[in-house]
Amino acid sequence: MLLLGDNIMAKAFVRLVERDVDGVEVAAYSLGGGAQTITWNTNASLTGDLKWFHMGSEFHNNVTDTYFHVGITFFVSTVLGRINLAETDIDPRMLESVIRISNYTYANSSNHLSLRIAAVHDTTSYSASGDSVSTGQDLKELYVKLASKCHVVENATALVGVVQPVIISQWFVDTAVKSLVALSDAAAYLTQKFGANWDVRIASIQFPAGATHIVYDPTLGAGSTKATTSAASAIAVPSALVLFAGAIAALFF
Repeated sequence: MLLLGDNIMAKAFVRLVERDVDGVEVAAYSLGGGAQTITWNTNASLTGDLKWFHMGSEFHNNVTDTYFHVGITFFVSTVLGRINLAETDIDPRMLESVIRISNYTYANSSNHLSLRIAAVHDTTSYSASGDSVSTGQDLKELYVKLASKCHVVENATALVGVVQPVIISQWFVDTAVKSLVALSDAAAYLTQKFGANWDVRIASIQFPAGATHIVYDPTLGAGSTKATTSAASAIAVPSALVLFAGAIAALFF
């Protein structure tokens, strides 16, 4: 969770879904909360100019009886620069996150993966349109921005690949995900700060059909200028991710 002035914005990755060419759900995987229990392996480096935190887990594909990997890495930097992973630009006023999906096996090669992302925001001053959700104005503005492209890489260890477009849905209110947030460790803080004046909006990112290894990066930022990265952006709500964002971002914002 990132707090600046009287506004708030948070992001997290919620759900990964395989869909067929007609958009019908073939398989679904919760990235936090819900009935599915996931053990995340974590490591971090919280010193120096670039601080990062990584979470990774193996998921069982019940349709193809195979396993695939999901890795999520958060970055915060005190200097302007670029990291190798997905050629991600790092700005000192942004919390960057990269999600990597590796070794995914489809029920049909024409199917695609869709990533559901959520943004928690103050409802008293916000806008939701296109690829971003924002709250506040000018230097007090906070935003989550979804990038229009992803990297489709050759294997599970490649850092960059072929840049391909993604399809971003409109943002919509999701009461079910808000209910999950209301049960999380962040709920007491949100209620104390905003009372009932906070909400959760959801967007879905549709990746290229048949992509087995995908790298996508979302941005949570502050200030009047929204990031224009070459890769991608996202949001979602497991409380561990929301609270980590607050802990790491508090060092700089």
